[in-house]
Amino acid sequence: MPVVRSCLLFSICFFIFACGSSSTTSTSSTTTSTASAWDVVTSSGTVIDGTDFIGTDQSGLIATGGVTQGSSSGDFDIAIVDSDTTNGWAVGSLGEVLKSTDSGTTSTRLDFSTLSASRLRAVAPVTTTHVWIGGQDSVNLGASIWVTTTGGTSWSSQFNTVTAFPNRSLTTLDRVNSLFFFDENTGYAAGGYSGNVSFILKTTNSGSTWTTVYDTQTTGTNDEINRIFFADTSNGYAVGNRAAILETTDGGTTWTNISSTFTCPNSDPDSCDLHEVSCSDVNTCYIGGEGGLIAKTTDAAATWTVLTTGTTEDISALDVRSEKIWAGGFNGTILYSENSGTTWTAQTSNTTYIVQKIEMVSDLVGYAACGNTATNTGAILKTTTGGK
Repeated sequence: MPVVRSCLLFSICFFIFACGSSSTTSTSSTTTSTASAWDVVTSSGTVIDGTDFIGTDQSGLIATGGVTQGSSSGDFDIAIVDSDTTNGWAVGSLGEVLKSTDSGTTSTRLDFSTLSASRLRAVAPVTTTHVWIGGQDSVNLGASIWVTTTGGTSWSSQFNTVTAFPNRSLTTLDRVNSLFFFDENTGYAAGGYSGNVSFILKTTNSGSTWTTVYDTQTTGTNDEINRIFFADTSNGYAVGNRAAILETTDGGTTWTNISSTFTCPNSDPDSCDLHEVSCSDVNTCYIGGEGGLIAKTTDAAATWTVLTTGTTEDISALDVRSEKIWAGGFNGTILYSENSGTTWTAQTSNTTYIVQKIEMVSDLVGYAACGNTATNTGAILKTTTGGK
């Protein structure tokens, strides 16, 4: 069964939180510096928020081999088709949609202009032709989901919060931040608006209908969701601002706020936004966020252990391959652990951009998406040595 994560700010194979818990213990991890093989394969005038395999700039050209093939500005999400790693997709905050069929060597800029899309933040390809995109409608500012079943030749709108919830307030900055699909039928979308209100949607019929399974406007809690991830078809997590952690054990039908299981180390939820969550199995998960915080659970989020990473830079990216973990963050931070987070090594990224997303294709080959929102510039990094 193909499991499709979306990229943007957030989604992959393990679980990271940047805060502590009421049941949180602190462990001593060490961080040492070493030269690494993370090389800039493209540098462009674009903020790249995520990558699962390939990188592209907003002008619609994917760069490889250290050659810049265009520039622009905006946030990005990039994803790969799990069943065919030569096929990749990228989306940008100005509404661009790009597609590559040759592992990122070249790309095609697809026509998405007629759908009033902006702030595209998430892309989830299930097959080479069936792809979902999430972001914001540029006209009514509602969080929106679009789909293609023709490999990008044609698109249709499946959901918009403004039309779905006509009485909803605070639609400014309403957006879909994360997508997660198990197959062509079952998928999830998560996001929020105005930075402090969140929602989770679920479909079981390829998006013909989307059901709201969590909405803070009706539950009374808040905090925008940044990432959604499922360890298996039943157990999933969503994380967001102010140390928000949600859990489902019934395949996303119902969600429980379990933020109380985790206490921010600085005891200040306002500076404890969580950007990433990923699990290696149903019991072992990691979360990452502000202040260099990475936390781990081995009992399905009942308790959390804060790992000492040796950095105070915000953690915005995580990728796990069994006991091997890569973490990325502000100011070009890339950390590596080969013992499930007990110790960490700082890898040289050759950039000062925010490392927004890391995706390892194997233990040796991986990609990192980086950007600077202040200058609207970014880069794609690649390693063929595991960053060592």
